Amino acid sequence: MKELIKAKDPDFIPLYREKLYEVQERLKINGKPDLALMHDFSPGLYMRRLLIPAGTFLIGGTHKTEHLNIAMSGSAHVMIDGEINYIKAPHVMKSGAGVKKVFYILEDMIWATTHVTEETDLDKLEETLILNEQEEKETYFKRLNL
Repeated sequence: MKELIKAKDPDFIPLYREKLYEVQERLKINGKPDLALMHDFSPGLYMRRLLIPAGTFLIGGTHKTEHLNIAMSGSAHVMIDGEINYIKAPHVMKSGAGVKKVFYILEDMIWATTHVTEETDLDKLEETLILNEQEEKETYFKRLNL
């Protein structure tokens, strides 16, 4: 019988990320959920708000920079590197660069991310702030020597 690897073990994170990518690939078969997305800008700040209905399972993108997340309404279980947290709005948390979150939405939620930037072009913001799938795998697995 194979021994379980726990979240605090050094071998956990590489295995966790590898399995998470497998799940992400399987979810692509069903397509992305249809979620309302809003963009807000003020001098030096970009906020992206996502309206997520209850019952949604969602794997977030991997951000390149540290930023704030705000649960403006609703509640969810959020898994970060294998640790599951219950989050109920209002809630603010700091998210480090390279973090990948998995959400199960319990109550309709408005989730916001904030980023320090002067950019307002959405395509450039996506390129600047979020690792694309290939970059994510190359960057993360190179760092882990996988």
